[in-house]
Amino acid sequence: MSKRITRWIWIPVVLLVLVAGGYFGSRLLERTVLKRSERILTGIGGPGSTIRVGQVDIDLWAGDLRWSDLLIESPPGEPDSTEATRMNGRVDGISVHGLSLWRLLVARTLSMRSITISRPDIQVIMSSDTTANAPDRAKALTISSLQAESVVLEGAVFRMRWTGADSTTISAERLDLDVTDVRCEWPQDRPFALRYANAHGKLAGIAAALPPLYDFRVASVALAEEGRTLHILNAEVEPRKGQQSYDRVTHFEVDLFDASMDTAMMTGLDLMGLFNENTLSATTLRIAGVELDVSRDRTMPDAPYKYKPLLSRLLRELPIALCLDSVVVDRWNVGYHEKGALTPDFGDLVFNDLGGTITGLCTSEAVSRDTLEVKATARLYDRTRMSMQVRMVIADSSDRFTAHALIGGLPISGFNRLTADLMRVRARGGTIGGIEVTMTANDDRATGRVDMEYDGLQLELLKQDGSGEKRRFMSGLVNTVVRSHNLRSDPDFRHGDFTIDRRKDRFVFNYLWAGLREGMIISVLPGAVESVRQMDKGAKKK
Repeated sequence: MSKRITRWIWIPVVLLVLVAGGYFGSRLLERTVLKRSERILTGIGGPGSTIRVGQVDIDLWAGDLRWSDLLIESPPGEPDSTEATRMNGRVDGISVHGLSLWRLLVARTLSMRSITISRPDIQVIMSSDTTANAPDRAKALTISSLQAESVVLEGAVFRMRWTGADSTTISAERLDLDVTDVRCEWPQDRPFALRYANAHGKLAGIAAALPPLYDFRVASVALAEEGRTLHILNAEVEPRKGQQSYDRVTHFEVDLFDASMDTAMMTGLDLMGLFNENTLSATTLRIAGVELDVSRDRTMPDAPYKYKPLLSRLLRELPIALCLDSVVVDRWNVGYHEKGALTPDFGDLVFNDLGGTITGLCTSEAVSRDTLEVKATARLYDRTRMSMQVRMVIADSSDRFTAHALIGGLPISGFNRLTADLMRVRARGGTIGGIEVTMTANDDRATGRVDMEYDGLQLELLKQDGSGEKRRFMSGLVNTVVRSHNLRSDPDFRHGDFTIDRRKDRFVFNYLWAGLREGMIISVLPGAVESVRQMDKGAKKK
């Protein structure tokens, strides 16, 4: 056979080998890509989970893949299981375009033009055992970084549940998110890092059950303006029991909260700083339209001791650092209601139309020694104007703060609302010209002064049976020691100087309230303070 004929025979053989090699090589590469992607999906589901895929479409050379009708299943947790998280649910589809096969197989990097996750419906079950070892999801993914020009999550529904006797649950009806130019890394030898160019999204229909006493709801949370603005609408914390019946659930003396908020907006938000540096930074946080009621029934047994930190310590011990240039509060109505011994009703301290600013709120070590200052104005009992200023240094380990308040003229009914249900003292005549309160406090004790101007004041003591009737004889005796007038123009104007120890199982508002009440008693009943205090303590249920 001539060399020319031999050459012509080899040409189709080589072409056949190349075609066969290309076909079988592409099939092998396709299987490798699918296996790697399945391992990534299983890693997201968590250890022990299985991912069932209804259909897979792949255009290998274009780098386009689509998984349809995904089912995520995790094994049920055993009673002694140390698995912290399990995930179950469905995903309509995951579409990837422009995937770099070389980076996926060699560089352990997901690099693509876009990824779209359509209508996932996911339930996450988390163990209430805080000692359980949470799986390292990042390591389970078998990749170390993600790069995408576009990441889209559309129509997501999720539910989370913590196992335990009082299972806490949280759910959201819909989540939509669109992020562009995403760069995300989680190498084993360096911290997690996230970068993006633009982000916007909306989370709607948030609801949470917080047994045994509260339910929590938020209408929507929206992220806009390249991820620099966060807007929260219509949030509320609703107790399942009211003032007079929550003792059937809690059994101990604790604060009962009932709160709602129209809107909160954070501008100048740095979300990447939150992910990369564990610091929440923003230019302004504005919270408007808040209705807050705090109730405390002092006739209930004391709860097992639990330390309640003051504001500066609370800020220092947050799991993330905060840096907010300015916090603005607007249109707040705040009520503190406290029930004393053997009385059916609650005494009230009510602030209407409260507004103000907070500056110097930064807990990073570089500036935490700056002074945090709170300035606020309000109407007391919806009629009397008042102003208040609180200052503290967040880094001060003694948790020292100073407070100063000015309260305008009050009708005598204001004094009754403060005292009748708490000390069984009721005013039946007189006027209050104004009150000035100063207080310097730390985590141990507070000293301060209450200057209360009043004129023509007459008091009566109420019976301890809760009937609201006065004790005639004792009322007569009390009025012999009551100062019927206390005017700044008087040479013997009496200051209500006080020193109180802090109840460290109480919040700061109770601390401020205790100082105000102590100073008022000293101003009105000089020489009878200890008797009134012992009457109040002695009637408390054991």
